[in-house]
Amino acid sequence: MAQLDFLRDLVILFGASIVVVYCFNRLHVPAVVGFLVAGALLGPYGLDVVNDVARVELLAEVGVVMLLFTIGVEVSLERVTSLSTLVCVGLIQIGTAIVLSVLVGMAVGLPVNQGVF
Repeated sequence: MAQLDFLRDLVILFGASIVVVYCFNRLHVPAVVGFLVAGALLGPYGLDVVNDVARVELLAEVGVVMLLFTIGVEVSLERVTSLSTLVCVGLIQIGTAIVLSVLVGMAVGLPVNQGVF
């Protein structure tokens, strides 16, 4: 029976998301905002349509997967390669932050793995 409750909640959220995203699209507001508003409205702290917190967390994970899929479909490989210098600078920044964290951690007596963390 729990599977049917999950499926019911999923259908309700997808249906509400379609309506909210359509309205937000007409107002020239990004779809991501529409998804967030639909989730907040129907969740346990909104209209309480979906009131099981564990189920809300699971539906949120499904939403993140759907959002990442949508972003992956919209971004072309040519656009990613055109941003290669930006990606390289970002990787250098992340690497520098990790190295500095390790050095500061070692300076205060932490092991390397805790400094990385």
